[in-house]
Amino acid sequence: MKKLSLYISILAFIISTITLVRTFPSKLPLGFDYLGILVGILALLTTVLLAWQLINYLSFEDRLNKKIEEAQDVIYKKNKEYMQGIVNYSEAFALMQKINSIENEHANIYRSMFWAIYHFCNYGIDTADNIRESLEAMKLIVSYFEDFEREPNCCCYNSYKLSDFKEFEFNDDDFISCKSNILWFLKENKKTELLKEFKDLEDRRLEVLRKFNKKRIIYEKESGE
Repeated sequence: MKKLSLYISILAFIISTITLVRTFPSKLPLGFDYLGILVGILALLTTVLLAWQLINYLSFEDRLNKKIEEAQDVIYKKNKEYMQGIVNYSEAFALMQKINSIENEHANIYRSMFWAIYHFCNYGIDTADNIRESLEAMKLIVSYFEDFEREPNCCCYNSYKLSDFKEFEFNDDDFISCKSNILWFLKENKKTELLKEFKDLEDRRLEVLRKFNKKRIIYEKESGE
């Protein structure tokens, strides 16, 4: 449509120019002619219209290219978030395959699954299944720490397990900030079931930490550490 308007304007300019030449041939003496003035005005307006159409056409091309670049940028960033979520999930899944032979990687598994959920949320609501799978893995980790805390001598285990428990606290600002973003996303998109599961997991994590730290304080007082 823009190109058709441009072509019509060019044709009108050519016709106006021809008309102007025929109205004012060089052999005629100069004089005041109303018809000539009207034709001149028409030619001027046509020229202005042609220039305006040309400017609009060029600016439209620029705006269109800008919109395309913005859309491509959004798609790239969303895909990047999804791929990062997959990477975090894969890292945690690989550790879970050898969970019976490691003593200090449970907190890292939980953290990697947490970051996977964060990136899946940044991608959008289409990743609900990915979020659900990550939550299921996180449940296993929380259950491990709960079972460990129930053991009578949990506070005097080797340094690897105690370090793993310490890592499970996640007190860094990035974790706290991203946790808020996850809660907001799930609530805003009405993912009620996933929101409840995530909140329950975090409540269980904090509770098992509270119980363990309480036992640890009592143990240190009794043992004189």
